[in-house]
Amino acid sequence: MSKASFDTLEIGEAPPPLVCGPLTRTDFVRYAGASHDYNPNHHDELYARASGNKTVFGMGMLAGGYCARQLTDWLGIGALTRLRIRFALRFWPGDVLTCTPRVTAQRGDGSVRVAIHPEVSASVCHRWLPEPASDHSTAPSAGSSRSMSRISAVAGS
Repeated sequence: MSKASFDTLEIGEAPPPLVCGPLTRTDFVRYAGASHDYNPNHHDELYARASGNKTVFGMGMLAGGYCARQLTDWLGIGALTRLRIRFALRFWPGDVLTCTPRVTAQRGDGSVRVAIHPEVSASVCHRWLPEPASDHSTAPSAGSSRSMSRISAVAGS
């Protein structure tokens, strides 16, 4: 991907989406090792189920890392000056994460604001335990998608 020029970026401009997955338990374990996030909910099936989850689930910062990588690939490694992430939903083994950033504002200091709306889609059918209707972590059916978090970033030259 060629680096974008801040002089020519316009509101609405976007790189091609970054598609990651289907994500695997191995992806979760590799990220745990790199980040030192050894919460057993991310790799231990029995622990995750005993904690009330359907199965193990991915770390929110794993998705944040994929999206940050896409931004630095697009805008340059030194361009990212701030990254804010709000986690809304979990993602599970077999899900596909799609990051789609878009320039939402040009700032007077030569930087741009970029919003990323990562979506997760189920790429395979899963066997899920019943959950209360109020649980926001319920899994989608295969082929459906849901927005998993809100990410905004500021980047400048």
